[in-house]
Amino acid sequence: IANGAILSLERVTLREGSANGYGGGGLFIRRGEVSLVDCTIERCSGRSGGGLLVANDATLDAKGCVFVDNTAAHGGAAVAVRDRARVTLRSCSFVGQQRPAGAGDGPGWLIDATLSSGAKAVSLEDCTLPAVRDGALRLS
Repeated sequence: IANGAILSLERVTLREGSANGYGGGGLFIRRGEVSLVDCTIERCSGRSGGGLLVANDATLDAKGCVFVDNTAAHGGAAVAVRDRARVTLRSCSFVGQQRPAGAGDGPGWLIDATLSSGAKAVSLEDCTLPAVRDGALRLS
């Protein structure tokens, strides 16, 4: 999703997407706006942001979504936030073994927001984050 596009998905499953060159195996949102309601992002993989990569002034609003078994080699197995992006997750769940793609390849954060790269905001409301090897959330 790029260049000012607007996308709304409701009760959609994004399954087994792969974007190993960069990230966002389920969705790569760049300079666009995305609304997800009651969606499932499952078994997607990417270099960063296996399930979703939100970057470059993009906005993501997700409500009631489930992230299952997504992987990323460099953090953000479920969601990675970069470059002036804004993310709101409401009543979302993270289940399964969300881990880096391959033992020792990188940190296993479920949500990785690199504020030093200009990420604007990350908001989580009423979400369930399981314990994972390196921690569920990283803000750096």
